[in-house]
Formats: sequence, structure tokens, C-alpha cells
Amino acid sequence: MRSLSTMLGNKAWACEVTSEDLARYFSRLPLSNPTLSSGQWLPEFRTPRHGIDYENENKSYIETHRHLWPDDSDLELFMQNPQDTDDRSLSLEVKRVVDFCNGKTLPPVGIDELGDGQDPLVAWLDERAFEEGVFSSRNYRGPLTSDGLGQELRKRRYHYGKGRAKVPRHPSTMRNLGWKPWTVVRFFLVSRLSQVKGSPCHKTSNPGIATGRTSLVCGQVSEPDADRRLIFVTDLDSASIHALISTASTHQAPALRDALARHLAFEPFGDVKIQADGLSMFELGFHLPGLLCRNFQTTDHRRFENGETLRRTIDISFLNWEPGLPGEFLYEAQVSCVIAGLHEHNWVAYCFADTYFDGSNERRETVAEYHKDALSECGMNADPLTYGNCDANVPHWDPRKYFLAVYLHRTKPVIREWLLLTGKVEHSFRIYEQV
Repeated sequence: MRSLSTMLGNKAWACEVTSEDLARYFSRLPLSNPTLSSGQWLPEFRTPRHGIDYENENKSYIETHRHLWPDDSDLELFMQNPQDTDDRSLSLEVKRVVDFCNGKTLPPVGIDELGDGQDPLVAWLDERAFEEGVFSSRNYRGPLTSDGLGQELRKRRYHYGKGRAKVPRHPSTMRNLGWKPWTVVRFFLVSRLSQVKGSPCHKTSNPGIATGRTSLVCGQVSEPDADRRLIFVTDLDSASIHALISTASTHQAPALRDALARHLAFEPFGDVKIQADGLSMFELGFHLPGLLCRNFQTTDHRRFENGETLRRTIDISFLNWEPGLPGEFLYEAQVSCVIAGLHEHNWVAYCFADTYFDGSNERRETVAEYHKDALSECGMNADPLTYGNCDANVPHWDPRKYFLAVYLHRTKPVIREWLLLTGKVEHSFRIYEQV
């Protein structure tokens, strides 16, 4: 299996690819069912679509559809396709998610980074806006617990509703529009203070990117809209699933529903979808299961309702023919990423990564470690979706290019682990032949 960098002509960064690279990439995508070439990328995706009622992004799918099926649980309501109105029996995929969420999640092994409520820190969130040619970001929240992620996602994604009415930027214009003098002064004081007292991890050398900007809506100070939202979750469990499904909008529900089912299924899959009927939307996704070899034993702390672990651990110590070697254990793990949106300045990226197999090992990928790097003197606000290889403060807005960047950096570790495993097996055979 060739790496994505080879397919893209050995470019160092996927965000540098051209439209020709995209066409070539999608035609050679090593995933099942690729259904899109770059020529099919709809024109309306390239520009902000002001005719859309963005207020719908502030309402959750469950809130909008609860009246249709009042007897369903939140999970059943979200996971079932709303078009299946005649048959509300659970499909195998939905049953797997429901059984998983009804199961017991044990305390994770080796995680000493806990939130205030002693729940593990498992999530990272990045929310940014694009308005009048200027990028801005919501305040950096640091690593989040599942409950903390839910609290952040329950906040209004858009503040201005349909048409995205803009806040005037000049004092004289604000006075002419009827703003009270004290309101004008307060607006600019808050805006100035937010720039002076911004978090160190929001520093950027790009003059087109403003961080920590605030606006005033109906006399209340608020953060920028969340046009582009990145969500990263380690060791997806029932708590993080409920945080996601309880806040996802109707437009985001199909992509998230599919992402959850496929992540739990532990099957390779990739797809590019374009919805041209009705409100046009796009969805880009990949699911990469893998097998990893470690010389220590641990167990996945996530359980189905019947007590079975989500991912399996297999003792392969029998491969060690040489005396004195530690045991060897094989772990199932998967990384999944789905990007869905309405246009190139309105999309959400979900990324779920299994990390349980590294236990208390310092090499374990955690949102707490990303946070420490962001706060360090020479560190950067690393983007976990790209395995920390891209700076989150230099955002990429084209969802196709960002998808390639995530795929590139997330595929490399999977391939590396596979090569280590095959090398281990080959070495064992050579030793066996010599015995």
C-alpha cells in the first residue's frame, strides 16, 4: 500500500496540493467506494452561501425531531435514519452503538490527566470564523472532558441567524445606527482587552488571523461564530458519544451517525459524498483499523452491554522463540475522520482515535500532552487531527485539502505499526527455522 505522499508527488504538506492533485488523488484513493472527482465539487461550495438559515445550526437534531418519535431514547432517535418511518426496528449497526453505550466504561488505565470532576480529559475543540476576509477564533479551551465538550458544543454556533447580520466596525457608523455611546465604548474596550489578554497559545504571525475576537450582539458580549469546527476525541466511549449526538445539528447528523457506527465496527472504509438534492452538502471520510504490537499487556476499558471489550487484546508471546524476551501482545485500534459541511467556510471535522493500547506509556497520545506542547515556550498549538503535525493557529479552510492533510498524517502511523508487526512475524519465522 503506497502512502498518500507518494500519490501526491511527494509533497511535504497535503494543504499545498492543487486541483489537479485533488483529481488525481480521488481517482486513486485506496479506500472503498470513492464517488467524487474534483470536477464534481459543486460551485456553491466555493463561496459563502448567504441564503442559508444558519439558525438551524444552533438547534440539535434530537431537539428538532423529538416530537416525531417521543418514545425513542436520545441515542435511538439520533442513530436511526429518519427516512425509515415505517420500520423503527434497530439495524445491526444501530444495535452495536446502543449496546456499546449501554455497556460499562471502566476507568482508563494509566491516565493521570483528569479534569476538575476527576473525569479523564479526552477531547480537543477548535472553533474559528471567517468574516469579511478576516479569520478569527473562539478562545482556546484546553483539553476537555466528555462533559466539558458537551458544554462547549451546546453554545450557539452562530449568533446572527439568517443572513449573518454583521456588527459595524467604526464608532461613527455605530452611532448613526442608534448604538448608545456607552455601548460603543464597551464594545471597543472589550475587543481591545481580548487582544491584549489573549492566551499565549493563540500567537500567530499571520496578520489575516485574529484570535480571541469578541463581538456585541443585542448588548451582550459574545465570541465569533464557529464556521469551522474541529473535534478530536480519544478512546470514544458512551459519555463522549452522548456529548456529540446531543449537540449535533440536523445537517451534521447523517455524517456523525455514520462515523459513530463505522468507528465501532472496526472495518476499513472511505467515502466521499455529495448531496445535490435539496440543500447541497459534502462529506469526506475515512476509517483506518490497525493492529499494533506492544511488549506489555493492557485491556480496553470500554465494554459492550454483554461485557465484551470494544477492541480485542491477543497474546502473541508464542512468537518469541528467543529466551528472556518480554511478552508480546496484539491490540486492535482504529482512527476515523469525517468532514461534513455546507461550503468551504462552513464545515465540521470529527476525528476519533484509539489510544488505550499504550496504557501508562509516555508515548500515549493524549489531549493533555497536546495542551502541554501548546503552553510550552517553544511549542505550538498542535492540531491533533493531523497527529500534531500542523499548527492549529494556521488554519486550513478548504475541507478537501484539510482532509488530505489528516489522511496523510494519520495513515503514516498505521503503516508504520503494520510494518513493525510483519517484521516481528518474519523474524519469528527465521528464528523458528534455526531452532
